[in-house]
Amino acid sequence: MASFNRGIPSGSGESYQQNFGGIGTTGPETHPNIFEIGAFVQDEWRVRKELTLTLGVRYDLQSFEKPAVRNPDPQLAAAGIDTSFLKTDKNNFGPRLGLAWNPNAKTVVRAGYGLFYGRTPSIMVGTAHSNNGVNVISLRVSG
Repeated sequence: MASFNRGIPSGSGESYQQNFGGIGTTGPETHPNIFEIGAFVQDEWRVRKELTLTLGVRYDLQSFEKPAVRNPDPQLAAAGIDTSFLKTDKNNFGPRLGLAWNPNAKTVVRAGYGLFYGRTPSIMVGTAHSNNGVNVISLRVSG
């Protein structure tokens, strides 16, 4: 202990190695299969000579298959709730409304409204499944 307090190491060196995971592997791979589709319909209706309405609706669907590598939450899995993949959101209907009003020959007033849905980037899904706490590393500690 006296040597340790003076900053002088003593004793023989020790080595410890711990491998996590299978031999020759570097970690899980994931290739999430993603299916995406979108459809849009629109129509223009001239209400009066100076007023035009544009009506439309868009539907977006994005679906993720369950991957071979999963990242479940253990507590929720014990309760029978699977958190290893994203559920498919099937109600992404986005209405559109446009208005063009021409009060005189020199002026046009336009307005629009739409509800839009953004897609989930595939990198977020892939990362969630590959960073599942089972990555393989080799650790050597010497002293």
